[in-house]
Amino acid sequence: MIFITLLASFIAGQYAAYPDTFYQITLYTGNEKFAGTNANIFIQLFGIKGSTDKLSLPTTYSQLEEGSIDQIQLDIGKDIGDVYKIIISHDNAGIGGGWQLGEVHVEQELSNKVSKFYIFKWLDDDRMAGLSLNIQAETRRNDNCGITFKPRIVNGVSASKGQWPWQVQLMVRGSKAPHHCGATLIHPQYILTAAHCVADLMQARQYIITLGEHQLQRTDGDEQVFYGNRIIIHPSYRSSSSFDNDIALIQLDRPARLNNNVKLACLPEHGYQVKEDQPCYISGWGTIYGGGPTPGILQQAFLPTTTNKRCDISMRPISPFKTGISSNMLCAGGNKRLGCHGDSGGPLVCPNKSNGRYYLQGAVSWGSPVCSTRNTYTVFARVAEYIDWISHHIYVKYIYKL
Repeated sequence: MIFITLLASFIAGQYAAYPDTFYQITLYTGNEKFAGTNANIFIQLFGIKGSTDKLSLPTTYSQLEEGSIDQIQLDIGKDIGDVYKIIISHDNAGIGGGWQLGEVHVEQELSNKVSKFYIFKWLDDDRMAGLSLNIQAETRRNDNCGITFKPRIVNGVSASKGQWPWQVQLMVRGSKAPHHCGATLIHPQYILTAAHCVADLMQARQYIITLGEHQLQRTDGDEQVFYGNRIIIHPSYRSSSSFDNDIALIQLDRPARLNNNVKLACLPEHGYQVKEDQPCYISGWGTIYGGGPTPGILQQAFLPTTTNKRCDISMRPISPFKTGISSNMLCAGGNKRLGCHGDSGGPLVCPNKSNGRYYLQGAVSWGSPVCSTRNTYTVFARVAEYIDWISHHIYVKYIYKL
């Protein structure tokens, strides 16, 4: 693996008055054979305080080859703030078999903040020939995520319309059941749900996905209906042996239109640890009690989190696999409120006190088989443990730093 650091100064013209403002660009090239290029590479950075011109990245013949990590430090001469978008382009000089750009990290010296752009795009000869292709990615931060106007659930209450705008409803085509599972909108074209919700039916087009839903089987004009385009189950999920890694992504057949009733939930930083007794909320159309009917209106409940140790003591005896609670799981409830059948895959969101935004910390995985509220918890896939996996597949990391 090649690791090279270069320094280039761009202090001419408008940049001359603001010397020594460094941005370090790190490019990760894919590992595929011939996944390299010796073309001329250009980058333009867009920050919250301004943008750069189209800058040439000084590279050598040995850089940008398969499996390389190349660091290039740019002195652009002015502070453009946190970078939220990049445009990378190249000419077709010396193009070989293609260039797979896995990631680009942009680090600002002044703040030590890193914007991570996940691209994983393969550019082959046919697409390169005679073109200067642009790759556009969006920042790790999405300033519109996790916002709601106020802060299937046993002992829950009906939610107000638009209260949980990232809530997603899944149905199966041809099924008489009005509801199958819940999910969460984390990207305009991706939802996050439980792997067990989709593992038995992997044909993405068989799922009807509704955003902006509030009351089932009643249309008010704010719903957006989609079919699945692709299903991605975590590779370590094993439905026959445990509930571990019970997480999946579904790509929508087109991007959602974000509005007051359809918004993204924020994603936490990878590895973020939810504290004990942190106030969180679950929402869904799961049955009101074990064996009961599906509620017509979206339900919600306050579920404080608990420790994995306390949860393991309570839940291991009723787990079908007797495997207990892993570090990939998060538990909440124990206050006579918990999820029930049909809540699976739905969100557990927790507000951040500093910015008021709601972060997706869990996806409903399992619980009491009879939805008993006595000394039991709802168990969730711990979303913060899967951020890198999520980013790898949706290419864009929508994260607002805690």
